[in-house]
Amino acid sequence: MEEEGDWAEYRRAMMEGRYFEAHEILEVPWRRSRDHRLQIAIWIAAAFVHWTREQPIGAIRLFTRILNDPEAEDLPIRHTIERWIRAVNAGENPRAPTAGEFHRLRLWAWESE
Repeated sequence: MEEEGDWAEYRRAMMEGRYFEAHEILEVPWRRSRDHRLQIAIWIAAAFVHWTREQPIGAIRLFTRILNDPEAEDLPIRHTIERWIRAVNAGENPRAPTAGEFHRLRLWAWESE
C-alpha cells in the first residue's frame, strides 16, 4: 500500500467532511491486503457517512462494532470513538478526528503491515 499517499488522501477527505470518499480511498488498498486494522479505519469513515445521512443508529452500530472488535483492543482512539457515540446519541456533531488522532490511527493501522 502506498501508505503516505493513501493515508494523506484519506485524512484530507475526512478533515473536509468527504467521508464517503475517504471510505473509498482506503477500500482499494484494503482489498489488496485484507488487513483488518485498515478495515477499521474504513469503518470509521463509514460511520461518519451514516451520521451525515442522518442515520444515527447506523453510525452508532459501526462505532460500537469497532469498540467490540478484538483487533481494536489496543486502538489508540478508543476514547474518541466513545465520545463520538455520546455525541451522536445526543444529536450532536461527532466531528472528524484531530490531527493527533489521525496520526495515532495511522501508526496503529499500519504497524501490522
